[in-house]
Amino acid sequence: MSQRSPRRVLSLCCATHWLHDGLSDVNYVLLPILAQTFNLPLVQVGLLRSAWRAATSLFEIPAGFMAERFGVSNLLALGTACSGLAFIALGYSEGFAAILLILFCAGFGSAFQHPLCSTVISSAYPGEGRRVALGTYNFSGDVGKFTLGGALSLLFATGISWRTPVFAFGGLSLACAGALTI
Repeated sequence: MSQRSPRRVLSLCCATHWLHDGLSDVNYVLLPILAQTFNLPLVQVGLLRSAWRAATSLFEIPAGFMAERFGVSNLLALGTACSGLAFIALGYSEGFAAILLILFCAGFGSAFQHPLCSTVISSAYPGEGRRVALGTYNFSGDVGKFTLGGALSLLFATGISWRTPVFAFGGLSLACAGALTI
């Protein structure tokens, strides 16, 4: 990713941040639907949300070490693909244990985005413009939270099954992973 222009780096990182933060917050809309669909008690719903956060927290520091060895672009693409495949698997899930594992895997995939994109943006903007670039990157994550969660809420309001947008989010993640490898 270091051979790309600063604007291209920022655009790719913003798109990745938009996606991963959006997917993370989609859970707030999705969890009540999953609770109802699978008759889950609130304790299990809390564990499902915790699985994503635990994976993200556990793997953000190792992601930095892994990037030193395997490269930033490869790991960003791998993490984004992992989250995408997890969302596709979520669409096929049939119970608490599967959902718990799947959301852990999605959180694992999202763990790569924050540390790696922040580093790449800082390198692409070594002097003037760094603060604005990092601010833009942070803003894109907040926009992802709002837009993906809002879109999912609107889809649910129209009566669409929860599985359809989950599959779409998985496909969107795989497309983003592909863009990161170009």
